[in-house]
Amino acid sequence: VDYWPGRDQIVKRIVTYDHGIVDGVSKAFYASGKLKWERPFKSNKAHGVEQHYTPAGTVEKMRCWLEGEEVTKDVYEKMK
Repeated sequence: VDYWPGRDQIVKRIVTYDHGIVDGVSKAFYASGKLKWERPFKSNKAHGVEQHYTPAGTVEKMRCWLEGEEVTKDVYEKMK
């Protein structure tokens, strides 16, 4: 967990590790504390649906990943 400097313990980023390997959903936050993006990982590779949010909380961008390779939503849905 990383915190915004001088922002009284407001989380900037959370990265989940399993034995030194990024595994799970990593998240970044705006200085306001609202979610900025979330990206799932599996064994150090992006794997799943990544979403970016506006400061208001609406989804502004979405990307799909399969074992570190960016794919279309259709390909992701067929392969997951």
